[in-house]
Amino acid sequence: MISLVNFVPTVEEGETKIDPINQTFEEGVHYLAASQKDLFDICSFSFIGIDEGSMRVDDLEVTNDVSTLGRVIVYRIAVDGFASLSAVFVLPKGFKDAFARRKEISGAIASLRELPSETLEDKIAKFSSLYDTLEKENVSYVLIDGGTKLNIANKENIDKIIGNKKLPTLVLTYIPKIVSKTVTPKVVIDEEHDFAAYVKRDGSTFMFQAIFGLIFSFGIFGAICLFTGGNAGLGFTLLIVSLACFVMSLVIIASVYDGTTRYLQNKKSYLKVQILSAFIELIVCAIGLFIGYLCANNNVILPIEGALGISAAVCLLGDAILILFAIFLSWPSKIWGKIKRIFRKK
Repeated sequence: MISLVNFVPTVEEGETKIDPINQTFEEGVHYLAASQKDLFDICSFSFIGIDEGSMRVDDLEVTNDVSTLGRVIVYRIAVDGFASLSAVFVLPKGFKDAFARRKEISGAIASLRELPSETLEDKIAKFSSLYDTLEKENVSYVLIDGGTKLNIANKENIDKIIGNKKLPTLVLTYIPKIVSKTVTPKVVIDEEHDFAAYVKRDGSTFMFQAIFGLIFSFGIFGAICLFTGGNAGLGFTLLIVSLACFVMSLVIIASVYDGTTRYLQNKKSYLKVQILSAFIELIVCAIGLFIGYLCANNNVILPIEGALGISAAVCLLGDAILILFAIFLSWPSKIWGKIKRIFRKK
């Protein structure tokens, strides 16, 4: 459920401020006219901030405070060759609980990949199962952009499925554009706007990339330091945590790449995303290494008896690999694709 009361989003300089929005969406399907694209974007959390009014998702009142915005997560999910949607969840308070909840949701969604999707009937069943899974995982609401190619092609089947579901679903209707046969206008894509729109849409993904990169860098340094300092048990535990964060970093980088292929329209914008991703990874890895070194050098958490040189060397190697993946965004996505194909053959 989502409720907007006298809601006015922050706009960039030069943009027109929209009128206050009062709208509540509860169970069932809600079709939004193409003219309500601003409302659809707000519900997709594609806005800079809140100027006026209030926004509530289930029991959470969303404000400009990062502590509330960070509790809202938007999953963009696609059933290959059939449909795509966005699912909005509210995470619990606290990083540990939020991380555990996100892992539960991701696991439940990922389990659907095992379902067959060869025929149209398979895809319809898979999309229906996706809705059942989202409902079971207590999704707040679902968004469907009726203007995407997949959703246009399968509109009739999608409408039949969501019409029988109770989940709050916002569908942005699509109006075909009339193209003149005599004049073919040249489409010019504004590179700056293209990149800015992408960052607004997927900015939270970079935050999680930074978090896992930081934990990995500190964790791998600390693990080696503990091993060489005589605390193998704690070192092994920290090693497992750092490796888990490394894997999660690759998953997030793969999702960044998937987002660029779905939303970016300009090749130069993709280059900017690569630079931003690499810069974030470089900074957080350096911070993680620096924190680890300070802790060990001052005998805080990490033992001063550990081999700091070896720890730093292993950490730098791991950080370099992660930064390389952050630059070449398509690599993690290709790796997961090959792993999926291997398991499907089995």
